[in-house]
Amino acid sequence: MHEDDDVLVVNKSGDVVVHPSKAGPWSSLVGAAREYTGLDRMHLVFRLDRETSGVVVMAKNPATASRLQQAMQKRFVTKCYLAILQGELSQPVPIDQPLGPDDSRPVFVKDCVRPDGKTAVTHLEPRIVKNGYTFADVRIETGRTHQIRAHAQWLGFGMVGDKI
Repeated sequence: MHEDDDVLVVNKSGDVVVHPSKAGPWSSLVGAAREYTGLDRMHLVFRLDRETSGVVVMAKNPATASRLQQAMQKRFVTKCYLAILQGELSQPVPIDQPLGPDDSRPVFVKDCVRPDGKTAVTHLEPRIVKNGYTFADVRIETGRTHQIRAHAQWLGFGMVGDKI
């Protein structure tokens, strides 16, 4: 989507892993970016889960990475997601529920709403509601593991196609 001396911005598809793996440089977004640019390191400004598609920003040097990561931490940059939910969500909903490890499930990295979890805030706003589904804008104030899917599930509106 964009490349200059400091950054590489790509539109990641949902079947691509972000972090390097043992399967070789072309098996992940970061590995492929290093091969493409010829650089030894690429710095992720933020990451997206394997199942999530969308824009990923990678810095080509530590100084740019630091500047962009600080901008993210200070909330100078916002991220907006789109999701298709099961069920008809009739109005915007803020969800302020703590998230922590889901010890009852076989999936190791799955998080769920639990009282002793870390603060997590998600805002769901329906765009289109029809035939038992909701196409929604999703804005997050925190960046917890599986935050959107965990909050949507807690609310009773699972994400369409969610394998976890």
